[in-house]
Amino acid sequence: MRLIYLLVIIFVISCSKEKIYYPSKATLLYPINNNICLESTQDSSLFSNINFVWQSAENTDSYELVIQNQISLEVLKYNTKFTNLQVNLKKGVPYSWWINSNSDLNNISEKSESWNFYLEGSLQKSYIPFPAKIISPNNKSEVDLSSGNIKLRWEGIDLDNDIIDYTIWIGQKISELNIVKEKINEKSVEINLDPGNTYFWKVETYDYEGNSSFSEIYSFTTK
Repeated sequence: MRLIYLLVIIFVISCSKEKIYYPSKATLLYPINNNICLESTQDSSLFSNINFVWQSAENTDSYELVIQNQISLEVLKYNTKFTNLQVNLKKGVPYSWWINSNSDLNNISEKSESWNFYLEGSLQKSYIPFPAKIISPNNKSEVDLSSGNIKLRWEGIDLDNDIIDYTIWIGQKISELNIVKEKINEKSVEINLDPGNTYFWKVETYDYEGNSSFSEIYSFTTK
């Protein structure tokens, strides 16, 4: 009887695993997605203080606020334990921002959605298009090329509503993307690719003023 009891204890211990509590994605609140940011504290004629706000995420010890200037592509990063943070930014620039929820216990990070906003400057006459949002294929997904072609889909947004066309960049290395299609008027395109490869791609959006912006770089593997 003792032997059976001992075997049961050993079985329970050996089968039980420590549960890992992953941080959840933070929900972004402000600045509002794809909008002009007006609720700011003016620091000067060139800069404004923007208060970034998001909801708390479960199993999270700290947050990393990431802001990207869509003209210079400069990335700013700030760490905080709170769910809001004020940052001084240059006016007349489109920005993307997101939150990384961090767990100190497991050294794990979870990225939120990426939102865009335009920090309006004085006498603003034209707005650079927001980075296109890739719809499909999903990032790091596997794609069946039974037909030999793959359909790429995205969404373009511009405050002036004057997007003229899109250009598609694709390559097998992030550092070696090449133009494969340009002057596309639709928000989708079919591309002929080879099976058994991993491809990286991005969308460049142009407006009538000659302004342009790049989407995030996504990847997919063909089979």
